[in-house]
Amino acid sequence: ASNLVAGDTNGWDIFVRDRQTGETTRVSVSSAGIQGNQGSNFPGAISADGRFVAFHSTATNLAAVDTNDRSDVFVHDRQTGETTMVSVSTAGVQGNTTSNSPSISADGRFVAFYSFATNLVAGDTNMVGDIFVHDRQAGETTRASVSSGGAQANDSSGEPSISADGRFVAFWSQATNLVPGDTNGTADIFLRDWQGGATNIVSLSSSGAQGNGGSGGPSMSTDTRFIAFHSYASNLVAGDTNNVQDVFVHDRQTGATSRVSVSTAVVQGNQASVNPTISADGRFVAFGSYASNLVAGDTNNVQDVFVHDRQTGETTRASVSTAGAQGFNASGFPAISVDGRFVAFQSDSFNLVAGDTNGKSDIFVRDLGPRLTVEFTQAIQVLQTVYALDVDLADDGQPPVPIVAKKPAVLRVYPGQVSQATNVTVEVSGIVSGSETMALDPACTAEDRRRRNTAGGVQCLSADFYFVPPVGQWTATVKARDAQGNVLESYDFTLESKKSDLLGLFAVSVCDSKDGSGNWQCGDPSALGPLKSLLKKTAPTDEFGGGVSHQVKLQVFDDLNLDGDSSDCYDLSLDGVFDLCEADAWWPQVALRIGDLYWLWTGFIPTPGQQWYYYGMVRPGIPGGTGGYASGIPGRAAASRTSVIRQGVETNDQVVAHETGHLLGVRHTNKDQPAASCYNLAWDDATDWAYADNLLRSGAAPGVLEVGFDVANRAVMLPESKFELMSYCVPRWVSPRTYLGFLDVLDPPPPQPQGQPWTYWQVAGTISGGSASLQPLFTFDTLGLTGAGTGTHRIEVRDGGGAVLFTRFFTPTISHTETIGAEVEGLPSFSELVPVQGSATSIVVIDNASTQIGQIVLGGTAPSVGITFPTGDETLNGPQTVAWTVSDPDSASHTYQVLYSPDGGATWQSLTSSQAQASLKVDFSTLPGSPGNARIRVIASDGTNTGAATSTPFSVPKKLPSAQITFPGDGSVFRPGELVWLQGLGTDWDVGFLSGGSMQWGSSLDGALGTGEDLPLTNLSEGTHSITLTATDADANQATDSITIQVVASPLSEVPPPPTPTPMPPTPTPTPVPGVSGLGLGVLAGLLAVSLWAYGRRRQQRGASSS
Repeated sequence: ASNLVAGDTNGWDIFVRDRQTGETTRVSVSSAGIQGNQGSNFPGAISADGRFVAFHSTATNLAAVDTNDRSDVFVHDRQTGETTMVSVSTAGVQGNTTSNSPSISADGRFVAFYSFATNLVAGDTNMVGDIFVHDRQAGETTRASVSSGGAQANDSSGEPSISADGRFVAFWSQATNLVPGDTNGTADIFLRDWQGGATNIVSLSSSGAQGNGGSGGPSMSTDTRFIAFHSYASNLVAGDTNNVQDVFVHDRQTGATSRVSVSTAVVQGNQASVNPTISADGRFVAFGSYASNLVAGDTNNVQDVFVHDRQTGETTRASVSTAGAQGFNASGFPAISVDGRFVAFQSDSFNLVAGDTNGKSDIFVRDLGPRLTVEFTQAIQVLQTVYALDVDLADDGQPPVPIVAKKPAVLRVYPGQVSQATNVTVEVSGIVSGSETMALDPACTAEDRRRRNTAGGVQCLSADFYFVPPVGQWTATVKARDAQGNVLESYDFTLESKKSDLLGLFAVSVCDSKDGSGNWQCGDPSALGPLKSLLKKTAPTDEFGGGVSHQVKLQVFDDLNLDGDSSDCYDLSLDGVFDLCEADAWWPQVALRIGDLYWLWTGFIPTPGQQWYYYGMVRPGIPGGTGGYASGIPGRAAASRTSVIRQGVETNDQVVAHETGHLLGVRHTNKDQPAASCYNLAWDDATDWAYADNLLRSGAAPGVLEVGFDVANRAVMLPESKFELMSYCVPRWVSPRTYLGFLDVLDPPPPQPQGQPWTYWQVAGTISGGSASLQPLFTFDTLGLTGAGTGTHRIEVRDGGGAVLFTRFFTPTISHTETIGAEVEGLPSFSELVPVQGSATSIVVIDNASTQIGQIVLGGTAPSVGITFPTGDETLNGPQTVAWTVSDPDSASHTYQVLYSPDGGATWQSLTSSQAQASLKVDFSTLPGSPGNARIRVIASDGTNTGAATSTPFSVPKKLPSAQITFPGDGSVFRPGELVWLQGLGTDWDVGFLSGGSMQWGSSLDGALGTGEDLPLTNLSEGTHSITLTATDADANQATDSITIQVVASPLSEVPPPPTPTPMPPTPTPTPVPGVSGLGLGVLAGLLAVSLWAYGRRRQQRGASSS
């Protein structure tokens, strides 16, 4: 044709048609765009992205030097316009005779071709056509039609087909010396691993017999497992009696060979079938055939194009009109799309499309119907074709974002775009069973359905099936049927769930000021329960532990100079302990103190399959713009306000998920786009975030937009309106990068060193300006590590002669904020339990340059402590003052820690981590109850030596439990089979959060439903349910909460998503009252005394505002 592009006056050319834009371009042109002065002919070959096109041409003006007057192979770059000759030697010398039949790798780097030239590689003396591969990046040309030992073929080879990655080349050859034992005297199909060096024959029967007739036309699946070819051989499969060419597929993994040029009823073709092309996953094979018995109604007596589905066994004719009319004239030379949906072919027929009046052979594309896209997700997934998903599952049973055992999931199915409206029914079985009938609108793409796009009144819906994946391997089958019940597509998937660790957060109450009566004002630790809602949805685990550990206290006040020096925290009593801090300095100190408590009381307790962290709850009204703070990346302690307003929206649950993300080792994005949705730059110059904005993306930059899914709410999370969890944008969701980062930590790690019972020093402090500011030294009998550890810095315990008795290596951690203002980065800090060494005289801290930066000189007499209140046998409730005395012959100042035990000393909780006063006001109404078995312990340090005393037993009144259903909201509506993810909180105020059998769920229709904090259900009966949660504490006391939900049978688009439950209201800034009235939870009152200098450095960011 000369009218496809303007200025075409030369004859045969190669064209590319963009079916999306409708543009046709000529590619058989020079780099300057000049048309060839001789013809260019098919077959052409195109790279996966359509950028590179390989073709052969006899033109002499397409490359700078083309003087051989023979057909050469060229590659045209459609992006740059450059055309290069590739049928050249490694030295760049053009072939000395004909080259043609190119095949190009998916990325366009490698081109395989046939050539009769003898000068492309050294030693080419066989005087027959060979197969070559040219590496366009390295400029190297290699001969592929050789034996495993490198011997050249002793006869002709042809029709190369290169693998997607360019490593393998399939071709036919009449040579008898490419593999041992080739005695059939006819053409065979060979596969050459030209990088690995192996050559193998693949035109074999399932038993390994070589074909007794000639074979040709190879085509490979992307992974090279399946190779299709045509053959005259009659011995490749049983029952081959037609004495004509057939199309076969050889499975290199199993060794099986099957014939695909058969009818759906497996009747062999009554005429020849040739020129196969196979889909990327090896499922679909298109081929040309003269047979008239492969489909019903084939009466045209010409060659047609057929597609055989190797999974369902169905054979369909592709060379028909949209209405199904068979072509009047011959069709052939098919090319099938990656997913098997589209088949391009050449045809002389004039009745396949309207207006075909040219009387010439044309190229047509047949759409065989929508191919399903299938996605398994629990929060976020990387969307793939079914083929790509199959490849991943064959590797390790997991999609790109693995499925976690026992965490509710959804199987989402998206039919592809259709040319005319029709209905399809999606059926699933295996892990979940069900069906959905969907109206397919031509305006809806698979991506539209993934997004549930209903703009403009079009209902682009997905078929979603909810389930709870078990531990280990499981299967799912997905089918699509047409309106008549015929199976259009069928897929079988085998997946393997990952078992991840429990993610546990101990709630810590953080107190920031005192009222007029000297009672501390504290954050509500019970708020942490409902604030884990987003974390539960976006973290890759089915288990979330909870509990209440300690309470830390440090006074905060409005910033004065904000200069980041030592004046930001104040030691009013001049005893080496800070009494209060300015706002920005306060957060790092709080995070540091919470972290110290973690390592002292929890860090070395063996908890296989569990990951525990301490999380502080802070009142919402304290000064400054910081909303949350993490002790390090990764770290073990964080804190945030119980209410965090960002851009007018409550984000307290987002901040909890964000700060927990830091604890799990995930960094900020260091991006503040899109500006309208981001309240600050999430600064981090060490980030691994690869994208220019905070949208949910996957893959290499600029990244592919991914759609998240809120399984509990059955709602899509669109990437343009939900932003990366580790950003400072609103609202937030999890990206694949962050989800996988979480899973790296929660995926069961190798066994960690077990804590050993020993007497330890707690050596802690911060590093600033080349020196370490060390906290007072405390001695504890607890669990810790006795080994040297690893890290950039070290602590050395030395004797009087300077000999090193013990070394502990460590790497300081740096804390990070969530803020609307200046970014606050805490000073490098450390806290290590170091085994006590009997003859030690000093403890020395050494930095990464082996410079001493701090020292504690040991010696003197340990202080003696006596508790004056409580005296024993009392029943204590409400605010009481615990008091003690200390005597010490060589020290006048001391630092104290106060502990409480409800079980006679079996376990201890911290009431204060560090204070200088010899008394502590404690609200016993907030402590776990204990009938006659409660104790107080006071530990005193003079800076180097430790003394302690324990009170006689006393009583603290027991408390009643509480219950709260946090999800779904009252009045929620569900369809039968949809996930109803019941979530609740139960609190034993004497122990902590309840779980397991202490949390019982029931329904007014279905009776007992199950137990646990979370209970995902997909089998509730239709009707109106009164759902009740019953929480039972250790003393058999009970509390209940109830909601009403409906399960209603209705069409796919009619049931609204469940209402979001009303969140627990944020803790208001209280009117000063004694203690933390009514909270219980084992919250422990005390004073956080900070013995550090400056809080660190601050990063100024644009766009800061107050809230």
